[in-house]
Amino acid sequence: MPTCCVRTAPSVALLLAFALSAALCPTAALADTILPASGLVSLGGGLSSAVYNGLYPAGKTLSYSSGGTTGVMTGANSYGSDPQVSASLTYYGTFGAREEILAQSIVDYQFDVIGPADTTVPITLAGLGAESISVGGGSSRGYADIIVYLPASPLTATFEAISCSGVITGTTSVNCDPSATSGSFNVNTTFQVATDTAYDVQVESGIQIASLIGDSTPQLYTGESSVDPTIALDTTDPAYSLEFSPAPTPEPGSLWLALTGVVAMFGSGMVKRRLPARG
Repeated sequence: MPTCCVRTAPSVALLLAFALSAALCPTAALADTILPASGLVSLGGGLSSAVYNGLYPAGKTLSYSSGGTTGVMTGANSYGSDPQVSASLTYYGTFGAREEILAQSIVDYQFDVIGPADTTVPITLAGLGAESISVGGGSSRGYADIIVYLPASPLTATFEAISCSGVITGTTSVNCDPSATSGSFNVNTTFQVATDTAYDVQVESGIQIASLIGDSTPQLYTGESSVDPTIALDTTDPAYSLEFSPAPTPEPGSLWLALTGVVAMFGSGMVKRRLPARG
């Protein structure tokens, strides 16, 4: 998700969710190699946030308010052969110095190609990602990305597609067009993966609005971002099959409101393995 999207280690929250799900579901299909899926829809700013921890393909609406400012987002996520994430934000108000509002949707899961040992097989990943923001000029940014990587090598992507538009004044971004208010990617790529090996897939979209020095004049900001790819075997050989993570346990997740300190300061971000970098 150049200098935007500096790759970091997998997020602590997602790793904890994976570990908890695996412990609660030891007999799940491919439990020895594939961890359950996890998802997150969140809206945060200042010292409070609203977080939906889980998968919500139909769209989850979250609200934020602080003083005279209000924000509403709708986010959705799903996983498997046709993963989808989306985040749509409407925000009206002012900003304190070094304050940010971040709306994001993430899904993290794994796949494994079952087949003859010590072989590779082609996988095709195809689809779209796009983002748009209503206010540019150093105060907003949108991003959309999908990354496939081996859990043992989280900093080396097997595949990645990233789109990022806008800029936050005072920060440095990689892979992000600072003058744009919209962007997209359209991919149709085939790459080789090893059989009987778990690969991580992280799909995320988000809108970030922030101010370095503060803004006392209320403004209306809107933005939306989405990623909608498909993942499939590129072979008709019946010796191979593609398996995906089981669903999270417990379901459908939980909603935490007013989580103090989740997004306490500008540049802190929410939960991400990698994202348009904040300087």
